[in-house]
Amino acid sequence: MSDGHEADSAARSSHRARGSGDAPPRKRAGRSRLSSAFLTIARYRLVRMRTLPVLVALLLVTLVTPALAADEPGTYGMAQRGSFKLVAGVILNERGGEMKGVWIDAKQGCLARRTLQVSLAIDLVNAAGTTTRVKRWRRGLVDNCAEGGPNFGFDLAPRALGLGCPSGRWKPGRYSMTTRVKDLRTGLLAQASLYRQVTRRC
Repeated sequence: MSDGHEADSAARSSHRARGSGDAPPRKRAGRSRLSSAFLTIARYRLVRMRTLPVLVALLLVTLVTPALAADEPGTYGMAQRGSFKLVAGVILNERGGEMKGVWIDAKQGCLARRTLQVSLAIDLVNAAGTTTRVKRWRRGLVDNCAEGGPNFGFDLAPRALGLGCPSGRWKPGRYSMTTRVKDLRTGLLAQASLYRQVTRRC
């Protein structure tokens, strides 16, 4: 009996020894899986945070530029306060373009109006290094629920601005064009800037 009892005790001791030796790897494996899960969640949140502004920008461009052609350079900037959004834009084509602004607020009706001030600044640097600068501004009441994007501001005519060829096209040179839109009620400001090189001679 003593031999059997001693054998059983030895077996239990051996089993406990093996169990105590195996425990740390199981705990490490658990910590490793937990760390991997945490890193996965962290990476997902980081990617989501990085992706969200891009998706918002793409959605905005989709809403306000349904007719923008691929060969017409354009850019938009938006400022937001709550549900109120203020948008500035610059769109160019070979013989003109638009520098305008608009406001959008889903919590207000389409008959609501706000006073916006839209200003443009255009710098043209020609091949000789001479800069021609044009500035304009206007102020007026603008409706909510605008269709087609920014609708208040300036339709560009290069010759009328002193920046056009006799044919009506833009003069060659480096252009820096900025639209600033200010909501007079809140003081919120949105800005969009476009840089373009025109190489074709008049």
